[in-house]
Amino acid sequence: MSNLMQNAAGWFAARMAQVAGRSVTYRRGAKTVSLTGWVDSHTYQVYDGDGILTNYVADDWTFKVSSMLFGTETIIPQPGDRIEETLNSTSLVWEVMPVSGTTPYEWLDTSNTMVVVHTKRLQ
Repeated sequence: MSNLMQNAAGWFAARMAQVAGRSVTYRRGAKTVSLTGWVDSHTYQVYDGDGILTNYVADDWTFKVSSMLFGTETIIPQPGDRIEETLNSTSLVWEVMPVSGTTPYEWLDTSNTMVVVHTKRLQ
């Protein structure tokens, strides 16, 4: 049974996919799935190995969790997964990676309807 917040999160995810969504391929080894998500760059302040505070820029992809499936298996983003897109005949690739030792993803809402996946653009 869903509640008002879950319904609102689902509505928001559908609208964002409609107005800002980009078709991408999510890849883990040989497993792939086509998804629609939206991307935004964020600057995080993290401590490096020497304890120095630095800025880290990540491209954060947001997806509706219900679409993140390898068959029937829900995808939990892992370091090394790839997000691939062809934009204006150019192949773009992002690698999933954590920000400062945390998980490479975080829930965007409390009902876990949407997930933010932290990535770094490779090409």
